[in-house]
Amino acid sequence: MNTFAIVGGSYAAVQAAISARQHGYDGRIVVFSAEKQLPYHRPPLSKAFLSSEMPISRLWLRSEAFYQQHDIELALGEAVTELNLEQKSLRTNTQSPFYYDSVLLATGASALPLPWQENPLKGVYHLRDLADAQQLKAAISTARKAVVIGGGFIGLEIASTLATQGVHTTVIERGHQLAGRVVSPYLSSYLQTRHEKQNVRICLASQVVGFTHRQAVEGVVLADGRVLEADLVVVGIGAKPNTQLVPALDPTGTQGVRVTSEAKTIVPHVLAAGDCACVELHVDHPHRWLRLESVNAANELGKAAGAVVAGQSEPFETAPWFWSDQYDLKLQMVGLALPDDRLVIRGQPDSTRFSVFHLRPDGVVGAVQSVNRPAEHMLARRLVHEKIAIDPPILNDDSINLKDYISQQNAK
Repeated sequence: MNTFAIVGGSYAAVQAAISARQHGYDGRIVVFSAEKQLPYHRPPLSKAFLSSEMPISRLWLRSEAFYQQHDIELALGEAVTELNLEQKSLRTNTQSPFYYDSVLLATGASALPLPWQENPLKGVYHLRDLADAQQLKAAISTARKAVVIGGGFIGLEIASTLATQGVHTTVIERGHQLAGRVVSPYLSSYLQTRHEKQNVRICLASQVVGFTHRQAVEGVVLADGRVLEADLVVVGIGAKPNTQLVPALDPTGTQGVRVTSEAKTIVPHVLAAGDCACVELHVDHPHRWLRLESVNAANELGKAAGAVVAGQSEPFETAPWFWSDQYDLKLQMVGLALPDDRLVIRGQPDSTRFSVFHLRPDGVVGAVQSVNRPAEHMLARRLVHEKIAIDPPILNDDSINLKDYISQQNAK
């Protein structure tokens, strides 16, 4: 009997196991996860889980019965400590060599530490997993002043949760705009205004160089000499792919394991998916390699990996999409923005319902960033995937039903 080993226990891992079974794989499937919990949803950790009494059971991706019904073995609390690609074997913290025929690396990523911080400090937190979220949730209940280091989506989601719970919050961002890697300057400015209306202080182009503390953190020291009082600090400056098990597949240790759209690496029996993978995308010209930290990318590459193990093909070829919840704003993004895109605003930003369309020089819709317009986001996925061109005046006119317009154009 063939054996499919999956290293890691989140979206990509679970989806790969499910996909393998759906495509007819009848071999043994074993999911090795260092965590003792069932594989779980992670986006709620920075939002609903932090701000409510959400039971942990609501986080599970699938029930324990589901794995049993589909003959998927879960090796929980089993951290893989060694992977021998030549022998096709792995070791865990409790097991002698485990032999496999195919292996999926779904090891995720770890929070980047502050480069100058040598030792852990009470009151300073990261947020990558359930244990982190549980500790942070307990700390928020007694916090008065918080500083969030990093103005990306994780930082902004946490800031919105803190502000909603009455914690005086400051966001420190090294760049000149919030979420600069993922949204347009227009949307970044909109988000900044919204956070400031919730009394969140935003410090752009600012660098943290130290903490003041006794037994716990008391303040955050900036490069310009300012000291911001804080009894709670959350560090969200990015993540590093967990590729230590396969250094040959990620020589720099920072780019992730390169994979094709089928989740294949340069080693025939080794696949990779999720935050540890750097996928070759063909949605733009020229195509490029990107490490996409999103549920969508993890699931799609997981599907591709499962299909490959079953001898089938289901490549990840759709445009990547992402989302973020902040206050009453649901941000949904599809595609990858480029510097020379032309921006067209559709809807009324003052009503908290609008979209920012990114048009390539040839008029093709390359990316769309929507706020509280879920139906338009679903249409945008099609526009980006099919590389549809739409004239700016049409996009700008919110009275025109885009779905009907596209149907009429196709009928001509």
